[in-house]
Amino acid sequence: PVISEFLASNQDGIEDEDGDSSDWIEIHNPRASSIDLGGGYLTDDAGNLTRWAFPMPTTLGPGSSIVVFASNKNRAVSGQELHTDFKLSASGEYLALVQSDGVTIQSQFAPEFPLQYPDISYGLRFNPSPQSDESYFAAPTPGAPNGTGGPCVQEVTSSPEFPSDQDDIIVTARILGATVPVANATLTSRVMYGFESSVSFADDGIAPDLVAGDELWTATIPASASTPGEMVRWKVLAQDSGNLMGLAPPHLTAESAEYFGTVIADPNVTSALSTIYWFVENPSQADSIFGTQCSLWHLGEFYDNQFCRRRGGSTAYYTKKSYKIDFNPGEKFRMFEEHGRMEEIN
Repeated sequence: PVISEFLASNQDGIEDEDGDSSDWIEIHNPRASSIDLGGGYLTDDAGNLTRWAFPMPTTLGPGSSIVVFASNKNRAVSGQELHTDFKLSASGEYLALVQSDGVTIQSQFAPEFPLQYPDISYGLRFNPSPQSDESYFAAPTPGAPNGTGGPCVQEVTSSPEFPSDQDDIIVTARILGATVPVANATLTSRVMYGFESSVSFADDGIAPDLVAGDELWTATIPASASTPGEMVRWKVLAQDSGNLMGLAPPHLTAESAEYFGTVIADPNVTSALSTIYWFVENPSQADSIFGTQCSLWHLGEFYDNQFCRRRGGSTAYYTKKSYKIDFNPGEKFRMFEEHGRMEEIN
C-alpha cells in the first residue's frame, strides 16, 4: 500500500462526519488481493514512526483506497471513520505510512512534502496504477484514482483590473510542477470573438516577471491588441517535461468558463450608475427563446461562457426586450456589493 494522495489545506472539499473540512490522507492498495492495514501507522514525525495506529482490522480491497482524516481528533475504531491525532502542515512536513513492526517505512514523503495550497491535493500520478512521480492535483479525488496529473495552474490574475486603451494587460499565474518540472507555459488571448493569439509565459525575473524561479509565471497582452470597450479574454496552458498538460480555466464542462477576461475602459461610457458590460457573439440568438452563450464584466469580475435568452412573451416584438441570464454552477453573479450572489438575473 502507498500514500497515494493527501490534502493539507482543505477549505471547500470533502467534510468529515462532524461537518468539518479536515485535512485528509488517502491510502491505496495496488495489489490484486486484499490487505489489512490494522496495526500499521501513519505519522508526520520522522522521529516517531508509531504516532497513530490503524485499528485492527482495517481491510483494504484490491485496487481500492481508504481516506483517513488528519484532523487531530484521534478516532481509531474499526469500521468507522478514521481520524489521526495530528493535522497536516500546508507549509510542508514529513508524512509516512509505517508497517506494523513500527520500523519499516512502507510509503513516505521525505524529508518533507512541498508547500501546499488551498483545495489542491498532492500525491502520486496514476497511469493507471501509482507511479513514482508526484504531482499537484487541481481536482482532488479522495477515495478514487488520481489520474495522470500534470502541471497545476492556479492564482491566475491580471493588472490593471480595468485597463485603459493605453495599458498592457499583465497576466500572472502560479504553475506547480512537483517532481516533474514545468517545461513551458503559453498565454492564449482573444479579443472579442476574433482569432486566438498566443505568447509564452516566463519565470525568469526579467520584466514584467518579478522573481525568477518563484513559480509565478508572467506574460503580456499588448495594448495594441484591443480598442476601448472591447472584451479581452485569455487562458493558460502549461506543459511539464513529461509532456503532460495543465489548463486554466479547466473548462471541464460546457457549463463552465473557457477564459479569464476583462474589458478595456471606454471613455464614452459615463454614468453614476454601475455598468454591466455584456458580450454576445450572435445577438439574434440572444433575442430568441433558445438563447446563446455570453460573457459579462461587472464590479471588477469577469463571467465567461454564461447562458442568456429572451425572457417572456410580451416583449418578443418590442425593440427593447426582456432577457434572462443563467450563470454556471459555482459562478454566481455579484450584482450589488451589499447583497448576496445570484444564480440568475432577469
